[in-house]
Amino acid sequence: MKTLSICGVDGTGKTTLLRRVTAYPALRSPQFHECPRPLACAAESRALEDLGTWADAQGDVRTKACALFLAMTLSGPAERELARAEGSDRLVRERDPIVDSLVYSGFYLKLLRSGWDPSVVPEKFRPALESRCRVIGSEPAALAAFIRDAFTGELPSLPARLYRWFGCFPSSEIVLLKASPETLSVRMAEKARERGSGTREAHEGLQTLLQLQAGLAQVAGLLAQAQGTRVIEIPVDGLTPEETLVRAESALGFSLRR
Repeated sequence: MKTLSICGVDGTGKTTLLRRVTAYPALRSPQFHECPRPLACAAESRALEDLGTWADAQGDVRTKACALFLAMTLSGPAERELARAEGSDRLVRERDPIVDSLVYSGFYLKLLRSGWDPSVVPEKFRPALESRCRVIGSEPAALAAFIRDAFTGELPSLPARLYRWFGCFPSSEIVLLKASPETLSVRMAEKARERGSGTREAHEGLQTLLQLQAGLAQVAGLLAQAQGTRVIEIPVDGLTPEETLVRAESALGFSLRR
């Protein structure tokens, strides 16, 4: 399965670009419950996203990290079900589960160093938590140690480990959207206004986003060397969503629209 991943930090326009894709099945990751075609994993996907939102509201970064990791383990089932249903030879997704997870690995290791107590999880989220733990061969009480082990080792050795647990398709192409600090600052302010007094996600902050952006380029480069993934970087400063799409299509050599 040829798989195009649209990557970039918050504020670079990943979701906006994905929504303009009409020539191929398109999938938000890990918001699999938003797929227009209902997927079997939709209920678990929704529960894990809601658990992450609950954790943000509580300021509970450990629970947020665990919810995000477990959501990524739905990648393989969601991608394969959509590919079968649509009968397409190409899938377009928001994020590469391997790239994003490796970029966030430092956060996982730091946040879960002292463990995690799953008893804080509200009862309504427990079925999804326990189900995904069973699939990866862990228990909720041991999940923090499991995730730490997943990201411990030399960077080039980690993708194979994550492919085993996520089951996702390798990216044949990655479109990496990049923005300047000035553009990210403006878009962060726009998101803050949209949320009003809403909660702030644990990873937000300009310096953090710039570090994550550099990490995305590094890990995408690793996949380019290891598995031949074609990486296309598109600076989005000053571009409208339509202009970003046109540049992506020109660089890819094929249309993303019918």
